Amino acid sequence: MPHYPDEVIRYSRDDLILALAQELCSTAEDPRILDAYEQVIDELAYASFDPDAVYARYFRDGLVATDLDMAAVRGWAKGRLLL
Repeated sequence: MPHYPDEVIRYSRDDLILALAQELCSTAEDPRILDAYEQVIDELAYASFDPDAVYARYFRDGLVATDLDMAAVRGWAKGRLLL
């Protein structure tokens, strides 16, 4: 059981993609959003102690992310533009 509410896994991959699309003023169906999602996850995985496990977690079905993950995705998108 998580110690803090922000450690609860409550968001799906689709939720993260939708949040990313909203921050980048696009839609979840935009192929650039899927590319951006992969870039975000690459960066999160690269910064972790177990990149393969982290990467796999964000690409599986079901719930994959916490409030902190959602904040990280939204923060990553701030100030970026889709080209």
